[in-house]
Amino acid sequence: MSFTFSSRVFLRSSTYLFSTPAKRTLSSITSLSTCCTGQAVFASRLEKIPYRGTKPRTRRFPRVRGESLRPFSSTSATAWRGFEDSKRTPWRRLQENTADLIEGNLETDGFSYWGITMYRTTYKSDADWAKFLDRFMGSVRTELESHDGLDMLDSFRPVVMEDARRFDGATPDQIRDAFKEWARVACETEHGVPYKHAEKAYSARYRLCIMVDEEALQSVLDIPTEDLEEYNTTGFVILIDGRWSPELDPEELAAELAAGGGPDDGHGPVYGCTLGEVGWMKVEYAQAQTVSSALMTDDGDWDVAYRRPPAIGFDF
Repeated sequence: MSFTFSSRVFLRSSTYLFSTPAKRTLSSITSLSTCCTGQAVFASRLEKIPYRGTKPRTRRFPRVRGESLRPFSSTSATAWRGFEDSKRTPWRRLQENTADLIEGNLETDGFSYWGITMYRTTYKSDADWAKFLDRFMGSVRTELESHDGLDMLDSFRPVVMEDARRFDGATPDQIRDAFKEWARVACETEHGVPYKHAEKAYSARYRLCIMVDEEALQSVLDIPTEDLEEYNTTGFVILIDGRWSPELDPEELAAELAAGGGPDDGHGPVYGCTLGEVGWMKVEYAQAQTVSSALMTDDGDWDVAYRRPPAIGFDF
């Protein structure tokens, strides 16, 4: 099995990690090294090539069920820093600049890089996956560029987990378990901090992860090329809260699921769960990396931003 990384991917001094033992051929690469996980390899200094992605727009806090614009939570890092002037776009407040917020979270936590880990759970077509990655990663550059924040690509370290044997058809709960295994080790390896500190950090790298199933992948590929510059609300990925757990004893929950049932708040089932809060949500793909890293600084931010599937969150 081979994987050809599209030459249109733009990242400057950034890293992709692939947790698959399969051999891969990546274009526009100047170095290839073995990651500490044993299975993953990373490609650095990918060629910077222009990408025509989502139209740049001003980032603001989301509206919550018709309420006025507000920070996700009064305790978040964005709340107490938000009313300063942006250093990148001084005609705006800091809270309106995604790059400033990401940088501030890194400084607060003492972290060196950012990026939400992404899990591939569909393996029908490597060509479709390559096209998806091209659009998804390209949208990160577009978002940062609109905030005069391309310098933040230097600390952007997206991790892409691919393993058909383990992840093909996996559920959000299964991906959450795999992510927590990774996060407990990665926080020590990457930043030398224990997991109990990392999971409560302002940076969401060790608290949230992204899952891409076939529905999500096709929602992004279905966007016509000529519409990629326009604001899009149909393309999505799945954002998973790594800290979520249902309010049931694990044994009780397992028994209910085995009997064909599950926790029930009177909602329709999504991946078998009928709770109002299912621990994951669909979010606009172009904002999944940047908004999660800028604004999702604690559990309160998740509560405010949460939209129960099939609704798509980050719709602002």
